[in-house]
Amino acid sequence: MKNIKSIIFDLGGVLLNISYQNTIDEFEKLGVDNSSAFYSKKSQTNIFNLLETGEISENELIREIQSSCKSATRKQIIFAWNSMLLDLPKNRTNLLENLKEKYQLFLLSNTNSIHIKEFKSRLGEEKYLKFYNLFDKVYYSHEIGFRKPNKEAFQIILEFCSFSNIFSIFYFIFC
Repeated sequence: MKNIKSIIFDLGGVLLNISYQNTIDEFEKLGVDNSSAFYSKKSQTNIFNLLETGEISENELIREIQSSCKSATRKQIIFAWNSMLLDLPKNRTNLLENLKEKYQLFLLSNTNSIHIKEFKSRLGEEKYLKFYNLFDKVYYSHEIGFRKPNKEAFQIILEFCSFSNIFSIFYFIFC
């Protein structure tokens, strides 16, 4: 890792533990037909991609899900959607703290405003800011308009880095 100057981390499933099955189960409880086809790690209804690229609002997502389950409230849908979010293990933030001493750190995550609000709420403002500030720059897909693995998502980071660092970026995935 001698020539590596920058590391890109993912949030969900890498730093933050998540369970897609929790959301599938909660959508099923709300009456979403074939909830594993509606949303899963491998495939999802396009509405979720649109949310994660900022092309639709939270309200539009909720209306779409309500049309699939008829009687669910906004609160129930947000709970179901956020049920995939689990914990942020301390050893992972410790790793980031240690790496920050030697490398530029970036966060690139396919996410949405609903999940980020919940993540902030669960951590609390102070811990969230401490986590956020471990990175030189944070890129959330719903803010930048691109999701991984699309090259445009990575290109934004490359443009932020100096030209000499372009070939030293390393993408960390612990899956």
